[in-house]
Amino acid sequence: HKVITAAGFVVSEMDTCLFMRWSSEGKLTLVLIYVDDILIAGATEGVIAELREHIGQHFEMSCLGPVRRYLNVRVTYTVSVSVCLDQEEYTLDILERFALH
Repeated sequence: HKVITAAGFVVSEMDTCLFMRWSSEGKLTLVLIYVDDILIAGATEGVIAELREHIGQHFEMSCLGPVRRYLNVRVTYTVSVSVCLDQEEYTLDILERFALH
């Protein structure tokens, strides 16, 4: 918490795992932390790299590249650079587990 807020992030009032920072140009960077998983989303790769370096000074971490799945949410990217989130696989698993499929 202290490491992220020291980098200028504020914690979301809606979800204490979500941290937000706006640049002077109005660009948003998001950090989502759940136990030992960190997801960083930013307007540029430079912003993300800078934050990874800052966090890396305090914690051992590795970069796994673009997220494909996070907390049972599948993440896909479209050509127009938009991001789609879905829980289709998780939903199908639940339906099968309770014989509803």
